[in-house]
Amino acid sequence: MRIMLLLSLLTLAGPAHAAAPTEIRFCLEDKAIYPLYNKPGLEDSKYPGILVEFARHVSRKHGVKLNLMRRPPTACRVLMKAGSVDAYGIVSYRTDREDWAVYPKLPDGTVDTRTIFKQSGYFLYSRQDKVLPWDGTNLGTLKGLRIGSSEGYSINEELKAAGASVETFKSVDAMYTRLMEKQLDGLALHSNRINKKLNMGLRKYEGPLKMNDYYFTFSKAFYENHKEFCEKIWKDSVMFEESAEGKKAMTGYESLDDFPRE
Repeated sequence: MRIMLLLSLLTLAGPAHAAAPTEIRFCLEDKAIYPLYNKPGLEDSKYPGILVEFARHVSRKHGVKLNLMRRPPTACRVLMKAGSVDAYGIVSYRTDREDWAVYPKLPDGTVDTRTIFKQSGYFLYSRQDKVLPWDGTNLGTLKGLRIGSSEGYSINEELKAAGASVETFKSVDAMYTRLMEKQLDGLALHSNRINKKLNMGLRKYEGPLKMNDYYFTFSKAFYENHKEFCEKIWKDSVMFEESAEGKKAMTGYESLDDFPRE
C-alpha cells in the first residue's frame, strides 16, 4: 500500500525537468562584440548589447534570476561542459560543439532552424590596392591565399579545406595591421567587427563567404533538468531582433557603428 502511495505521489510530481529554474547562469565572452554585447563592466550601461537585453527580457518574462559571467570563449565552453554555467550564446551549429552545448532539435535529431536567434555572414576583405579572385560562391577561388580570421570561427576549417592558408588572431586590430603590412592577402570576418575600418584602406567583397545561423545554447546538465524551460527560451529567441521586444531594444543600436565609449 505504501509503495502504491509513493508511486502515485511521484506521478503527480511529474518529471524533475518540469520545474522551472530559479536562476540562469549565462556565460558571455570577455570582450565587446557589437551589437551583441558590450565590454565587461558595461552590462548595466545604456548599450549593454542586444544579447544582454535578450537575457534580461527572458529573466523578467519567466521570473528567473540572471547571473551574467564574462569569460574567454574557451573558458565559457569548459564551464558549459562541466555544468558550472547554464547557457552560452550565441553560436552557430557544429557537430563538435555538441560535446558541451545543447541546440534546439527536431524529432529527427537535426537542428531546428526555426529557432534561429539571428543570421550573420562571414565576408571577405582585402586592401584597396589588391583584388582577390572571390567569385561570390566558390571558396576554391581563394586557394593559396593567406587569410586572417578570428579564433574559433567556423569558416576557418572550410577555408583550409578549400586550400587557403588561414592564420587566426585574437585581435581584429592585429590582423588588420598584418593585412596593411602585406603579410596577409585577405581577412574573413563578420561585418560588424571590421566595417568601421572600410574608410581606412579596406575593400569589402560582395557575397558572403558563408551565412551562419546562430542559436542560444544550454549546458547538458541544465537542459536535462529544465527541458520545458529551455524550449520556452528557444521560442522566445526566434529572430529576436525582429520581434516586438527585440525591435524596441535595437532602436538605440541602429544609429551606431559600434558601442560608444563610456
